[in-house]
Order: sequence, then structure tokens, then C-alpha cells
Amino acid sequence: MATPLKSEEISRVELSEDGVLFLQLASGGSPSYQYVYRAAAGIYWDQERAAFKFATKKDSQCAKWFAHIVNVAGQEMGLRLQLSPDVA
Repeated sequence: MATPLKSEEISRVELSEDGVLFLQLASGGSPSYQYVYRAAAGIYWDQERAAFKFATKKDSQCAKWFAHIVNVAGQEMGLRLQLSPDVA
């Protein structure tokens, strides 16, 4: 039987001026999330922002990179990332 995914709520989605996409978690995350880099998928954990981050290369494919972060978090960390109803 597969291990059930742990749900985390995304409270904020931000694209910085330098092209980094941040998915901030409402819970503040977990210290273990820092190991997401081991997937070698370009995703890192930003402890100060309590967010997963990915450098998008400013290519205007934010939806693609959002899905990439969600998929890698699920496969590598056992997380189900879901948008908070309050995220616009």
C-alpha cells in the first residue's frame, strides 16, 4: 500500500523580479523540506520564506513551473500541495 500524501496548503504564490517562483506554505513547512534539492529538479526550500522556490529563467511559463514544483514535492517529499481558497 502506498504511503498517503501529507497535505500542505499554499498560502501565497509569488514571482520575484529576478524570475524566481515561490510557493509559500501556510504551515511554515518542515525542516525536512530542505532535502527537496536531492531530486536534482531545480527546486529548493527557502526557510526564511517558508516556501519552495524555482528559478523560472523568466520564460513566461509560470503555470508549467508551478506544476513542476507541485509534482516534485509529491514524488520526492510525499506532499500534496494545494492552493488555499484565499490565494488570488
